[in-house]
Amino acid sequence: MKINTIKYLLIITAFSFVFSCDTQKTGDSNFTRLDRWLDYYGLSLNDFTDTLNIKNNPFLTTDSDPSSPHFRLYRDLFVYSPDKQYAVDIDSYFLVLEKNNEDSPVCYGTNADQEIALINLEEHERQRILFCGTACRAEEVQWTGNHNVLIMGFSQPRHTWIPVIWIVDTEKKSLQEIKTNNVPINKKPNSYNQSVRLNHIVFR
Repeated sequence: MKINTIKYLLIITAFSFVFSCDTQKTGDSNFTRLDRWLDYYGLSLNDFTDTLNIKNNPFLTTDSDPSSPHFRLYRDLFVYSPDKQYAVDIDSYFLVLEKNNEDSPVCYGTNADQEIALINLEEHERQRILFCGTACRAEEVQWTGNHNVLIMGFSQPRHTWIPVIWIVDTEKKSLQEIKTNNVPINKKPNSYNQSVRLNHIVFR
């Protein structure tokens, strides 16, 4: 994918927010996810440079059992494709969740590593599309079609957290990333999860 095409995809996604008012009134829309992540950190799409780093991604595949207690515990946190055939899971490998006596989720900590996975809901398969150790963190997901996903987060190549947008093509099984360049952020990375996306969960 050419750089201009990528920037066009991101810009179109952002402007989709303006034309999705009816969806927003009924709850959280996929089209608001990119906007609210950017807004939280005081970022704009113009902050992301044209530097493109292409990564080789094996898309490791394992089974996914929708009837398992683990799946049911995290499924409400999945981000589903427009056709509901796929979901992206950025939490179940990372967050340690349990249900309390009121059947509400409570987080008792996080793991050092994070797996971002694509779940095929029809074939009951789970594919790893990105893996973060201590040097990166994924915080938000947005579908831009049934086979294209944006993952927003941070990388830490040299002890400095850098905002990143990863672009995943699930058909081509490709992973690309766009970074910012010397852009100061006004909040601590990873605070978005507790403050915005996962603010309905109690963190212990």
